[in-house]
Amino acid sequence: MPSPPTASLLIPATGQGDGGTAFAIIGSNLAEASVAFGKCKATDVYVHDSGMLLVGLTPSRQAGVEVEVSVMTSVGSCTLPERFIYDKT
Repeated sequence: MPSPPTASLLIPATGQGDGGTAFAIIGSNLAEASVAFGKCKATDVYVHDSGMLLVGLTPSRQAGVEVEVSVMTSVGSCTLPERFIYDKT
């Protein structure tokens, strides 16, 4: 039976409000995961075959906002320990 995802690191922790910032999440059991920055889903999400590295692009949000980053799969979800900050430009 598959295990729920875990996520321990988000790189980078800041990005532009207009979205499109490339990010990486390191964790485990990330296969077939989706990612949300607050309530907005990330785009172009790709999970490495190992299931331990996930990359994608941030959605757009209002500049100056801090949001939780969550990883969801069919067997569970997790929230990263740090929040993502949309830079003021």
